[in-house]
Amino acid sequence: MLALISCGAFAASLSLNPNPATPTQGQNFIVSLNLDTAIQTRGYSIRFKYDTSVISYVSAVRGSLFNGLNVGWWRAFNGLPNEEPGYLRIECIIFGVGVNTTGAGNLLNITFNATNQGYTGIDLYNLKLYGTDAIPMADVIWNDGSVIIGSGASYASAMALLEGPFNGSTMNCMLQDKIPISSPLGSYPDTLRTIPADMVDWVLLELSASQGGSALYSQSAILHSNGSVTSPFKPYILIPGAPQGSYYLKLKHRNHLSLNSIVPLQFVSSGSVPIHDLRSSFIIDTNSGVKNISGNLWAMISGDANNDAQINLADRDIWLSEAGTSDYLAADFDLDGVVMPNDIVENWHLNAYPFFLPPTNPVSSSLHFSTANFSISEEGDQHILSFDLMLAAGSQGSSLGTGAFVLGYNPLVFGSNIAAAGNLAITAGSLLSPRIGDYTIISRDLSDSRLIVIYEFSGSIGVSVPLSASQLFRISIPIQGFDLPSGFTFEVPIMQTQQYQADYFSQFSPVTAAAINEIIPSAPVSLAIATAEDSIELSWAATPGYIYNVYGSSPLAPEWQLLASELETNSWIDYPAASIMYYRVTANSGRQ
Repeated sequence: MLALISCGAFAASLSLNPNPATPTQGQNFIVSLNLDTAIQTRGYSIRFKYDTSVISYVSAVRGSLFNGLNVGWWRAFNGLPNEEPGYLRIECIIFGVGVNTTGAGNLLNITFNATNQGYTGIDLYNLKLYGTDAIPMADVIWNDGSVIIGSGASYASAMALLEGPFNGSTMNCMLQDKIPISSPLGSYPDTLRTIPADMVDWVLLELSASQGGSALYSQSAILHSNGSVTSPFKPYILIPGAPQGSYYLKLKHRNHLSLNSIVPLQFVSSGSVPIHDLRSSFIIDTNSGVKNISGNLWAMISGDANNDAQINLADRDIWLSEAGTSDYLAADFDLDGVVMPNDIVENWHLNAYPFFLPPTNPVSSSLHFSTANFSISEEGDQHILSFDLMLAAGSQGSSLGTGAFVLGYNPLVFGSNIAAAGNLAITAGSLLSPRIGDYTIISRDLSDSRLIVIYEFSGSIGVSVPLSASQLFRISIPIQGFDLPSGFTFEVPIMQTQQYQADYFSQFSPVTAAAINEIIPSAPVSLAIATAEDSIELSWAATPGYIYNVYGSSPLAPEWQLLASELETNSWIDYPAASIMYYRVTANSGRQ
């Protein structure tokens, strides 16, 4: 609706009046373009687009600001042959050196005929407002117009907020490539041609005669980043079939609780558009479905993944099933397109357990990820890379809550989508294993070459994270390609905002990670065994810079036992006591 906005001050503001225009079918009506700013101008060139099946152009006259002036250029081109079909272009320019007109005031009056019942916008394109130097002004703003023809429809404007995407002043609109063209809400969903650039998500409006009463009229609507709620393709809410009057309004969203007005709100069929601020405690029920987020700003509460008007463990179950995935998802409570730890901690948990209070003296701490103890083992016809995922805190007294790490990798070495393909084994390390019952471990493919592992904390006392690196997980991945870089990289920008302490409030910050530069060696391929009368010699193709460990087992002692460690040679001789022996050789880079 608002076009050509500058981040700073603007030179001029224009408006169409009346807006909306509400003629009866067959009636001629006038729409005026006014300059609302006290500024000098030499004229304009403007293109208007509207639905020619609803209204038709009759005539245009220049406005009163040009009375008595030497208007040397005045043209109105309606469609072919001088304009595109469905467009009206009007140009007005004053001739003469130093001659201008000064606003505010009337620039133009256009007469249309209300051809058929229905709705059309009057959209302004390629607007040029010429300054005193005859150069188009920069930073001109305007509102497009609209026309409603016929009875049986009413309109109003509304403002509302969702807690999840609220960023302190507006709402994030990060679902652009994921929002469905057709609304997922209501029995008769609306469909868009394209997704507006400032669209946060779909919402559902319901109008009723009494508070909490059955819906008389309902409509899917668009929630914009500034909080405005509009009908599709329209600058306000237009409800076909709803006569002018006052209605109780309910606003619904797919994963936030509903908002209800406590007073009837006016919808009109003519005149100015009533504005209803559903962010204000003066007109909404603040005891149900909303929470105070700043001053007198109230927002619809996030966390209702299954849309049953409750926030409980059923919603957490949906989060567990979607965590680490990206799409238009029920558990994406902040509406950023990805289900992550912040959705469960900052949106679901705080609303499911509102009695939880922030700690009075929270521990401020950083968190550092690293890797250690890389080894390659041969298991059957597979070679397995194993390594430790290490964790260290920057301050004493830090306890681990919900968090995640994202690890990029080389698909030429490990294949693609290793979690979905089952080419991944993760076990709790020494840090986590004593309290593993308090953590749910989730591993998913964030993309075809990125692994995300989420650990969700649901206990009362989290694991204490030491200052020195400790083993969080042991990770094993089958190798499909050798003599190539592993491609291991921690995706720190993603991890940065997803690490929480066990108090369910505090975040670790900053989050850092060590670089990983592993080359996947060809060792211990070409493993060979040679037997003598009382000895067995193992040999392999060595890789410079790697050390080797040899393990053995027998039918009488089936557990693997370390027989030799940190070998720098490519062979080793055993003098076994058992008549049957099994051997395993692992390669280790020696990095700690």
